[in-house]
Amino acid sequence: RKNVIVNSEILKCELIAVPSVLGSGSEVSSSSIILSNEKNYLASIELIPNKIIYDLSLYSTLSNNQKIFGLGDSIVHMVESLFSSLR
Repeated sequence: RKNVIVNSEILKCELIAVPSVLGSGSEVSSSSIILSNEKNYLASIELIPNKIIYDLSLYSTLSNNQKIFGLGDSIVHMVESLFSSLR
């Protein structure tokens, strides 16, 4: 595929994630999209953070709809992992 970067040397650094939305699971993902002049896709085990900081005060500003959709998204991720062939 066009614009796919796999196991790039630019990823050789400590990565700390601070998730601000519930349910997305992005803090444990091995893929990412970087937008500059074009859309680039990164796929690497190196994208999984070394540390994750959960600041619960960030969630207090979410609307009830955001919390409900986040919970739904979490459930979908859980079900997907049960049927994934990537185990």
